[in-house]
Amino acid sequence: MRDRALAPGWTLFAAILLAIAAQLQAGFWIFNSDGALDEASNDALNRQLFVSMLAYAWIVPTMLYWREIKSQIRFSSEILLVLATLLSIAWSISPPETLREAIKLLLFYLFALAVRGRLDREIIQRVILCSSAIIVGVSLAVAVAFPNYGVSIGSNAGSWQGIFIHKNQFGMFCALSLIVGLCTLSERKSAKLSLLVIGLSLAGVLLSNSGNALVTVIVAIWICACSIFIRRRRRGADRALLWILFFAATIFLLFAASVAVDLIFDHLQKDRTLTGRTAIWPQAIAGFRESPLLGHGLSAFWKENSYYVNAGEAYIIPHAHNGYLDILLDLGLFGSVIFIAFATSKFRSGLKMASAGRNPSSLPFAVLIFVLVANFATSSLISPNYYFFLLVILHPNRRFAES
Repeated sequence: MRDRALAPGWTLFAAILLAIAAQLQAGFWIFNSDGALDEASNDALNRQLFVSMLAYAWIVPTMLYWREIKSQIRFSSEILLVLATLLSIAWSISPPETLREAIKLLLFYLFALAVRGRLDREIIQRVILCSSAIIVGVSLAVAVAFPNYGVSIGSNAGSWQGIFIHKNQFGMFCALSLIVGLCTLSERKSAKLSLLVIGLSLAGVLLSNSGNALVTVIVAIWICACSIFIRRRRRGADRALLWILFFAATIFLLFAASVAVDLIFDHLQKDRTLTGRTAIWPQAIAGFRESPLLGHGLSAFWKENSYYVNAGEAYIIPHAHNGYLDILLDLGLFGSVIFIAFATSKFRSGLKMASAGRNPSSLPFAVLIFVLVANFATSSLISPNYYFFLLVILHPNRRFAES
């Protein structure tokens, strides 16, 4: 049993909060005196030296917990995934970009090891819940008190973005916070805060007008609830029957959605190209075919090739807007196999933890499902620029989860 007397301390709490804000680019709006940022100005803003220093301030506490980091390092699919990104420098079409992103990913991984080597599972979940409450609450407050900063301009005018630089980032963070609130609601110590996070997050999802966030959270809740319910059945025959019913119901829902696709798009205020994604994905598939075995190197493909799509306005493509395509582009089939092993390991340990008889926790499993679903329309599976990946690696595998 791990030492529960270990307190989180303000150092790690502040570091986690900074990591969340930095990886989602939250708070960067404050450096623009003209109000909310249009999407086209993001790159120029993020190049500011002070902003870059703030974004990586969370690295400092990592160095203070090297003993905890060493205690967590062991052969696993997650460390293989990080090593694969470092190895991709050797064949990258843009070595400087791959080196920079691979080092960021490595530092992010070490940070996660430091946190889970120092804190127990319950404290980690409480810190994540508190962080969600702070960021969502501040975002809504900014949108109300300073709408010229907290409400989008340009093509997304009227959508709330809070302290984020894009309304979709705000909406997706709120969707994830809603999952966090639901998973911690049963814990007596956190029940009131969980209810607050659920209410604020639901408001944020709706006010952001992010159809992707809304669909993602609904699908993730459906998969998580059904999977945990089935896993808790003791009889193997009952589980088998329920899994068959689950897949049948899912296929039926997908068929119903395809029939009513026009109505759904109109209700979500989405165009049929999914905001240009249907023009991006063929370019990503063509890029994968150029180097199918090893890929082009982490984050190198879109950086080296200035592809762009016109979805009502000129838009330079930063990623494939699909995490699975980006893994194929970055690491090819080689890295994709490692990622599948990583995701499978997290899925099995997360589902076992969620359905445990004593002291269960559904948060690791729910976060994983949320990330896997979200990456059909965004790209954050192994990106060091997204908080989602941190949450996935923050929770230990089975050996530590049962402690």
